[in-house]
Amino acid sequence: MWDVRDRFEARLLEALPAAGFIVSSTGGVTRVEKYGCGAEFRRTSDNHYLMTARSFAELRTTTT
Repeated sequence: MWDVRDRFEARLLEALPAAGFIVSSTGGVTRVEKYGCGAEFRRTSDNHYLMTARSFAELRTTTT
């Protein structure tokens, strides 16, 4: 599991397709998916990524 407050180097997200993840990018936002779960990351000006939305797996397990 990733700490959602971490900043991720671009090379880490760029390596995910080789590991079987589906990665798509539009306008500085990158979406990463695998096994029916996904997360969105926004590129920063210093070539890092921040998670901008909680992963869908986390959202499914959230109870009210």
